Amino acid sequence: MQEAINYLLEKDTIFKAIIEQYGMPTIPKRPQGFETLVLLILEQQVSIDSAKATFLKIKATQKTVAPEILLQLSDAEFRNLGVSRQKKVLYQSFGDSYFK
Repeated sequence: MQEAINYLLEKDTIFKAIIEQYGMPTIPKRPQGFETLVLLILEQQVSIDSAKATFLKIKATQKTVAPEILLQLSDAEFRNLGVSRQKKVLYQSFGDSYFK
């Protein structure tokens, strides 16, 4: 990541000015695994706080956030957790791929 940032600092004067004025952005480190993938998908197109709230609902109602668990949830259960139909399809697709 640092290599890419250094490249942009050399090539893009606007990027360089932003970094000089505001400093380097904080890039969060996340654990690897299916849970992180679920959270990243939730964070797409909604606020981080909204995604976290939905993720915590999932964690509160399920033993674990794992492919085999999400594959068993019904459309209504996903809806009650606040997960959109599109995200549900993604989770189930990833879950299916995990077991192939």
